[in-house]
Amino acid sequence: YHLAVDPEETFTDHLRKTREACFDSFRHQDIPFDQVVRAINPPRDTSRTPLYQVFFGYQDQRGRDFDFGEIRIEPYEADIEVARTDLTLWVEHDDEGLSLALEYCTDLFERSTAGRILDHFENLISLSAERPESPIWQLNPLSESDRALQLATNQTARDFPYSDALSLLLDSARQHSDKTAIVFEDEQVSYAQLMQRSAAIAGLLEQEGLQPGSIVGIYMDRSPQMVASIIGIWMAGCAYLPLDPGLPLKRLEYMLADSSTRVLITQESLIESTPEFTGQTVSVDRSSGAISDCPTSTNEYKTDPQTLAYVLYTSGSTGWPKGVMVPHSCVVNFLSSMAREPGLSTEDRLVAVTTTSFDISVLELFLPLTVGARVIIASSEAATYGAQLKSLLEDSEATVMQATPATWRMLLDAGWKGGPTFKALCGGESMPQDLAWKLNPVCGELWNLYGPTETTIWSSCAQIMGVDSPITIGRPIANTQVYVLDENQQLQSMGVPGELYIAGAGVSLGYINQPSLTSAAFTRNPFSDDPDSRLYRTGDLVRWRNDGTLQHLGRIDAQIKIRGFRIELGEIEAVLAEHDAVKAVACNVWQAAADDHRLVAYIVPADEKPLVTTELRNHLRGKLPDYMVPQYFEQIESIPLTANGKVDRKALADLGASQSLTSEYVEPVTETERKVARIWSEFLQIEKVSTNQCFFDIGGHSLLAINVIQKIDKEFGVRISPRDMMLNTLQEIANTLA
Repeated sequence: YHLAVDPEETFTDHLRKTREACFDSFRHQDIPFDQVVRAINPPRDTSRTPLYQVFFGYQDQRGRDFDFGEIRIEPYEADIEVARTDLTLWVEHDDEGLSLALEYCTDLFERSTAGRILDHFENLISLSAERPESPIWQLNPLSESDRALQLATNQTARDFPYSDALSLLLDSARQHSDKTAIVFEDEQVSYAQLMQRSAAIAGLLEQEGLQPGSIVGIYMDRSPQMVASIIGIWMAGCAYLPLDPGLPLKRLEYMLADSSTRVLITQESLIESTPEFTGQTVSVDRSSGAISDCPTSTNEYKTDPQTLAYVLYTSGSTGWPKGVMVPHSCVVNFLSSMAREPGLSTEDRLVAVTTTSFDISVLELFLPLTVGARVIIASSEAATYGAQLKSLLEDSEATVMQATPATWRMLLDAGWKGGPTFKALCGGESMPQDLAWKLNPVCGELWNLYGPTETTIWSSCAQIMGVDSPITIGRPIANTQVYVLDENQQLQSMGVPGELYIAGAGVSLGYINQPSLTSAAFTRNPFSDDPDSRLYRTGDLVRWRNDGTLQHLGRIDAQIKIRGFRIELGEIEAVLAEHDAVKAVACNVWQAAADDHRLVAYIVPADEKPLVTTELRNHLRGKLPDYMVPQYFEQIESIPLTANGKVDRKALADLGASQSLTSEYVEPVTETERKVARIWSEFLQIEKVSTNQCFFDIGGHSLLAINVIQKIDKEFGVRISPRDMMLNTLQEIANTLA
């Protein structure tokens, strides 16, 4: 029987329901197990028992000791070295009371995890006994050790000397005034020159009558003048709105209108293509004379911590983007924390490759400037082509770069060799294991960074120490707290997947002009005594590892169901990415009919050889259940990406699946194929068997497979393994026998 757990029912009601179901099921206890398997015909999986993975055993040992004088009979605990299921909980009831033992598969669980499961079970029993009329969702079995580890991870409090990003930049500029701040192609700008330009732009904005707190659009190509414009906007007490010239005009016009932007800063080469809006457009090229007449002192500028630093638009479910409002307090905490870990020194040279419409550009453009380091701005062309980016890194003697996995892969494909002191920062998307394997040997340090725009760029980080190091998103940065919660906002136990919520100094002010969206995504923090502390709901699925780091499992909204099974696409992608033939991969769901959803893997091959579907399926089946193996494998030239370098899922959906949607009957041709088909038909009791079908896909199960293997051995003198029977088609098995 299958007994669903209703979180709203009381433990007493659930206990009564379970008791009734158990007693009712006893009338089926005499049915042979193989008959049950044949009737259900579950999807087979070589790594576990198909029908159940958890077993509960109760043994009543009371009064079982027998004493015959010289002979005494008592229970003996056998030493079992092989786990019978993934987990088996044995409850022994003897004259002294109840004792529990957990038998677990060491390939799946660590000893500490098994101990934690027992602790949770004990806690749940205790809570249920104390509060039998409470709803089940309120009975949180979280152990004190788990709670202590999570709270310790969130002890991130750190005092920084600056309360706003502008003050941090100005102080750094005064300390390093003669040093080179920015390099772009043949142009070099010192810290002093950069601040003079910024102050002049601030003066120009004030002459335009712009009031502090206003939003100013930045519609410019990558250049030192763009950086100066952003700092100048901050000096004027305003926030900047990045507008990528490569975005559609309608999208840009929506951003300008939605944010109530009054002034747009651009450059002469883009003046004819600026989006239409009702405010004032200022060209820094045409206004160069006015700028030169503006005051250039940087002593009087001071920004309130809660003043907006920027408004950045991200994609929204409504079809239009939503603007995230980030104040200076968030930015200064982020920059100060990043300067410590992963760390940046005055001697570093960081190559900036990211468009300003992607918030990680804040790190690239401003983190070096806060420590006296050098920013090397890559042109749009250099940031797009691997060979040019490779040359820029080598010629500039760069020591640091931040990029998405797609950009790092492009760079490696261009032959970039890195260096023993180079620091690689990777974020914006999950880091594939194979990419980490390739990057680690050519870098002095490799860091994986995680964070949503709503909590200011990066909220956690982890150094990937070696090729065997697990890919995690690490621990929270300074003054940041992370919580893994269930659907009732209860803390999840270690190892249990849940949604990631983030609190702390990086939590933004929410979405501009979107109070309902803001209230849904930003809620009061129940784990803090501060009434103003808020939680941001990320929508990311994570779990705590035993070492106190977080493992990213994918998006909750990327969760799908195929034939009733819940699937995370990211998990399939991660396993496929480990295959040598796969250079890049993205998975999606293709809807063949109203209730027919198919998994499709879109793969960029590692070389010019065509992909072998059988090899990919076998590779997947080695780590995943069969229902997570895609039905279709599409070979494509490149993974479609958004402007921010992330996988474009919508473009994948448009690709569809070009392979045949039906499994047509393929008649056995060779004598060996006909003999194998006849044997399968005999045991499966079906008339025709197609050579492109697997035994388990057409009704076979493990018990029948053993009989078929014996029959084939007798007929051909070759013994097929059970695994071959599970994974291979009739044609593949026949080829083995021929």
